[in-house]
Amino acid sequence: MSAAKDSLAASNEAALELVTTMQQQILEATKSYVSAIGDASPEKLGFTPPDPAEKPDPKDLIEETFRFQSRLLEANKSFALSLTETLGSLGPSAAKATKK
Repeated sequence: MSAAKDSLAASNEAALELVTTMQQQILEATKSYVSAIGDASPEKLGFTPPDPAEKPDPKDLIEETFRFQSRLLEANKSFALSLTETLGSLGPSAAKATKK
């Protein structure tokens, strides 16, 4: 790998580690919160949740959301690669001209 690619990969790895660490902390905090209020009824909390006509399965919603995001990510990747390929076909002299 080139130095630039190594640097980008290291930055991406650090960012991913930060995101997963934050996600783990949020998950632990949420578990703690749910555990703390688990014994309290909505009436004790002063909150009465609405009765929706149909309660969607949260797991189905998450699966569909990530399915869409995966497709969107692939479309963005394809677009970026095509754009890079198209701009690369201009050649070095055209690339210099566009920088001015």
